[in-house]
Amino acid sequence: MLWAAQPFASVITQATADGAGGWILIGNQIFDDQIDHMTVRSLDAAGASTLLGCSPGSLSNSFVEGPGAIAPDAVYLVARNLSTKTTEIDRIAR
Repeated sequence: MLWAAQPFASVITQATADGAGGWILIGNQIFDDQIDHMTVRSLDAAGASTLLGCSPGSLSNSFVEGPGAIAPDAVYLVARNLSTKTTEIDRIAR
């Protein structure tokens, strides 16, 4: 099993090796605001997870395209904002 302690109401849609024995997980999760947010998490080799970031709005307003690029200090993702019809490269610190 890759991750036994996955948060409640979360789904992983992409998993990419981080080069250090762990994974970068892209998915979505329903938070306390009852909105489904896009999430980026790191999962280390021991199975400990850290939420690196999430979209400010609902999943229906934005999404991540492709696996992105993983550096030792950050994850770089191509994100689409459907509200503004823009594409951006987001840097998410690790």
